[in-house]
Amino acid sequence: MNENCHTVILKCDLCPLPEENGLRDFIAERLASERTEVEYFGCELDSGWDYIDEELKTHILKACYITLQFEEKNAPSYDTDKTEIKRFMADYFKEFSSRIIVDSDRKDIEVYFD
Repeated sequence: MNENCHTVILKCDLCPLPEENGLRDFIAERLASERTEVEYFGCELDSGWDYIDEELKTHILKACYITLQFEEKNAPSYDTDKTEIKRFMADYFKEFSSRIIVDSDRKDIEVYFD
């Protein structure tokens, strides 16, 4: 396991996603929004679909999830306040280039930092 690999999952209101040229602004706006929640910050995820009941699945289908995966030895610790995690990610997102992938349903986004 690489100790410098991290995953942040953000949950925000479901809305139509912009075309490719507007995705960076969309993600930056969600990182700045008080309505966006940090659902997870850690090193890696198990397959959560193994543990999801019908009620939780309904909540998942009604939200947009933005998964950010990055390598950084100076990342915050995993018990850092969620507001600070969003602030760190907003700055990180502005500073570093990334590949942005939208799922086939145009509901969720994955961001990989190169």
